[in-house]
Amino acid sequence: MRTLFAALALLGACGRDASTGDAGKGLGDHVHLAPRGGTLVELGEEAAHLELLLDAERGELTAFALDGHAERAVRLAQPSLSARIEPPGGEPFDLVLSAVARPDSTGETVGDTSEFRGASPRLRGIASFRIRFGRIEISGASFDLPTLSFPDGNHGR
Repeated sequence: MRTLFAALALLGACGRDASTGDAGKGLGDHVHLAPRGGTLVELGEEAAHLELLLDAERGELTAFALDGHAERAVRLAQPSLSARIEPPGGEPFDLVLSAVARPDSTGETVGDTSEFRGASPRLRGIASFRIRFGRIEISGASFDLPTLSFPDGNHGR
């Protein structure tokens, strides 16, 4: 009898997505993990991703542009990414994430980089917020994202 219950529990778990607990995600589905442990944002139907990392102590948000599998960096020509931040219980504000040049480590320069960073004292000490990015252009495609919840993102939804 214990074996039967264990088998039923295992079958029930196979129908759930490990990241969201949603039913309907089976073993055939693939899951992308954020390389740095951040929040993944899907662009298009897995055309590309952004990984968002928040340093709430410093009030700094970093976005990394990634490929459709969220494995490799994708360099963007944009000098910055714009975002509208809506903190819980606070007034919305605009944040510019500027391109980060890292010529010594990756050869990336402004206009040819995968990393964007912006800071605001209004990000200090908060763990969640809503965010809407302006237009993002990756690999010849242009994306307009809806407002997202951070740290939830939109990957797999």
